[in-house]
Amino acid sequence: MRNVATCALCLEEKELQESHIIPKFIGRWFMKTSATGFMRSTQNINKRVQDLRKEYLLCKKCEQRFSDVEKPFAERIFKPHFRGQTSFPYEEWLKRVVISIQWRVILDRKHTITGMSETLLKELDVAQETFRAFLHEETNDSGAFSHHIFFLDTIETISDDDTLSWDNPNMYFLRSFDITIASNGHSVLWIYTKLPGMIIASHIVPNNMSGWEGTSIEDHGTLQIPQVCDVEGFGDFLTSRLEIYKNKPVISDQQRNKIEKDIEMNPSIENTQSYRAIAADIILKSLKKNNEDN
Repeated sequence: MRNVATCALCLEEKELQESHIIPKFIGRWFMKTSATGFMRSTQNINKRVQDLRKEYLLCKKCEQRFSDVEKPFAERIFKPHFRGQTSFPYEEWLKRVVISIQWRVILDRKHTITGMSETLLKELDVAQETFRAFLHEETNDSGAFSHHIFFLDTIETISDDDTLSWDNPNMYFLRSFDITIASNGHSVLWIYTKLPGMIIASHIVPNNMSGWEGTSIEDHGTLQIPQVCDVEGFGDFLTSRLEIYKNKPVISDQQRNKIEKDIEMNPSIENTQSYRAIAADIILKSLKKNNEDN
C-alpha cells in the first residue's frame, strides 16, 4: 500500500519510504558482529528482529541523499574504529551525516519532550529547520551549532566514582543504541545519539560547551584518538542513561534459551564484538566486587 504524505526533508507530497532513524548499515554491522546474528526489538525485548526501527519520513530521492553520505561514514570511520584505527580524515560528508542523524533524532523524539521551556522548544524548532534546509541543500549554512563525535572503547578498569556505579557499561557503550533530546528544561539543550562505539553530541543551547577536545566536526579535518570529554555534568548524564539501560525489561526464559542455542551454534563466538563486550563486563564486575570487599 502506497504511503503518500509530506516528505520531511523536501516538504513535497510524495510516496514515502520507510526511513531508518539510525543508518541501516549499522544494523547490518550489528547483526554480523553479534554472537547470535540477531538484534532485539527496543519495543519488545523478547522479539528478534533483523533491522533497525523505521518510520515513514522521506521520499525516495531524499532517502538517497542520506545513503550517499552514510557510505563514507561507514567505510572511513565507523568500521575502521572497530578495527583499531585511531586517525580519521574526513570531508564535508561527515558533517552532513552527523546532522542527518541528529535531525532524524529530533523528528523521532520531539513528541517525548516534557518540562521544557517555551524558549528552548522554539530553539529546537530553529535547529530542526536549519538542519533540514542544510541537508536539502537549500543553503550552505548549517547554523552555529557544534557537533562532536567521541569514540568509545572497551572499559577494562574501574577508574572513578562514575564507573563504580555503572553496570554492564561495555554492553551499553559498544553494543546498544540510545537517542534522546537532552535538556535541563531551561538553559541547556542538546541532541544525544549513542551508536555502538561512539557518541554523537550536538549542542543547541548553548551552541557549544567547554570540555571537548579532539571531537569537533568541521567542514573537513581529522578526528584523532585519544580524545577528551570533560563537559560539566556529562558523567552524571551517562550514569542516568546507563540506569535506564540497566532497568530495561528482562528477557524471558524461552528467549534466553534461544540465545544460548544460537551461541552454541557459532564456532567463532569468541571473535564477535558482543562476546568481547560481555566478557569485559564480567571482568569489571569481578573488579568491582574486589573493590567493595576491600
